[in-house]
Amino acid sequence: MKAYMMLKVYPAKEDYVIKEIQEIPSVEEVHKVFGEYDIIVEVIGHTFEQIVEVTSNKIRSIEGIKETSTHLVVDSEIDYSATTIGH
Repeated sequence: MKAYMMLKVYPAKEDYVIKEIQEIPSVEEVHKVFGEYDIIVEVIGHTFEQIVEVTSNKIRSIEGIKETSTHLVVDSEIDYSATTIGH
């Protein structure tokens, strides 16, 4: 299973929040971005409960995060033939 979290953080807290998130084993990727949100996090897990544990209990408890939006992936269709992945 996979979920994406969009995070809004307090000013000057981005690097601290990213560092803390990178320590969580179920986090696959973390990106600092421009736009409505400050950070996007990709979380993976074997079960829905594991995703909830990471998103709700670990990431949301990090100091400096003021708002989150979590999006559970329900289906993925990726055409790897158009990319360099796996070549």
